[in-house]
Amino acid sequence: MMYRFYNKIKRKLFKGNTIYTKGVFNSAINTSLYKCNINVGAGAKLTIAEHVNMQYVNIEVTEGQVYIGEHCMLNGTKNSPVHISVNGALHIEHHNVVYGNITVRFNGVCNIGSYNGIMHQTEIRCDESINIGSFNMISYDCMIYDTNTHCQLDAEIRQQQTINDYPWIGKEYQKPVTAPVIIGSHCWLGKRSVVLKGVIIGNGVTVGAQAVVTKNISDGALAYGNPAIIKMKNVL
Repeated sequence: MMYRFYNKIKRKLFKGNTIYTKGVFNSAINTSLYKCNINVGAGAKLTIAEHVNMQYVNIEVTEGQVYIGEHCMLNGTKNSPVHISVNGALHIEHHNVVYGNITVRFNGVCNIGSYNGIMHQTEIRCDESINIGSFNMISYDCMIYDTNTHCQLDAEIRQQQTINDYPWIGKEYQKPVTAPVIIGSHCWLGKRSVVLKGVIIGNGVTVGAQAVVTKNISDGALAYGNPAIIKMKNVL
């Protein structure tokens, strides 16, 4: 595999892309990037493997490593680009279609298997550990969170922090409460479904639209509702 190496480039325009890196950015020669913004911080690393197609994607790796595997497609639009922000580790295996957004903070680790579809406006938030298997269909507007995303602070502390950080609202300096999330393989997450911290979803699971998953779901089950309840077992 042959790579282009973009190391310690202050700013470079490349076929409509903006690349800014103080770290290491390796991109296979036969990768296609169009209208992407890429920012790799000092000590961080981004690797894009062969035959990856990316359009309207914003990637920021402040610390840690990101790997995007062979034949992946990450496609946004001019008005709704794909956003990937990483302070930790993100590993996306081969043959994934990603239209949603991924955020990794506080040295979290997010692993995504192969042949998954992650649809538009879906949001993956990882502050500790998220593992997603292979051959999953993750529909539109889904939320997969291993974190509370925010800390419960005293009102006066939050107020002063908000004043100091404005126009940034809700910026976190401490890691919120987290618990690992595991999603198996051959699952289908319906539109606007929510998977919250500490949940294990087995293989071959179907999660109904707008379900809120707060407890584990066993292999082959159908679950829906808020909170999600297993309605059928051994569906497959």
